[in-house]
Amino acid sequence: MIKIFLFLLLLTACSDKTAGEISPAELKQGDLILDVRTAAEHDAASLAQEHWLVPLNQLDAAQFIREHKLDGTKPLYILCRSGKRAKTAAEKFKQAGFKNVVVIRGGIIAAQTEGIAVR
Repeated sequence: MIKIFLFLLLLTACSDKTAGEISPAELKQGDLILDVRTAAEHDAASLAQEHWLVPLNQLDAAQFIREHKLDGTKPLYILCRSGKRAKTAAEKFKQAGFKNVVVIRGGIIAAQTEGIAVR
């Protein structure tokens, strides 16, 4: 039993998570935020806080990094409707060499539930 526990512990410690996660309530003014939902979803509800919109199907992470001169010193927080597309986008950034990405857990749905300013 102890061997199984140690094996699972080791397996968990060695796994490569796609990205860290935070709740929308943890966002601060000045954070770099990328919304990867569609324009129609964004028009229906979006963070009142400054952010970029690039739908996931149009996202070229390497180009985004160059265009916005991201150097990795500040994390890039990624938002979608519920979190799935944000995880996919985070993986694209990691593949492009940008490791400081954080998924906004629960997306815009969680932001609205937590009372975060949405327009």
